[in-house]
Amino acid sequence: MDLDELRGYVRQCGLDLRLEFVQGPFEETAPDLLGRAGPVLLSHIDCDIQSSVAYAWEVVKPHVHPGGYVVFDDAHASGCLGATEVVEELVIRRDGLNCETNLAALRVSRLACWPGAGGWGRASIQQ
Repeated sequence: MDLDELRGYVRQCGLDLRLEFVQGPFEETAPDLLGRAGPVLLSHIDCDIQSSVAYAWEVVKPHVHPGGYVVFDDAHASGCLGATEVVEELVIRRDGLNCETNLAALRVSRLACWPGAGGWGRASIQQ
């Protein structure tokens, strides 16, 4: 699905006033976006390379509201070991957070009116 199709789908769901799509590398776009966004209630990290997943996690983590969610796309997919390694090494072992998998994350995707996809994982930040 290209960005125009995604924007159209989001409009159909009535979410176009609540979402902002930002194109560009994480390193170039995330600091400015997160600096002006306020507390993050839901972050969907969808990248497969370990360094990109790790960067996205590190940059969004301080902005996630207590009780907010971070969804890691493909965290359990065999072809996306970078996402798996970040979730296991950084999120669970280093940061001591709990992760929920598959069904709970699919429920989040449905609430956001997103097409269902398998293999999602999420971390809930509680304070």
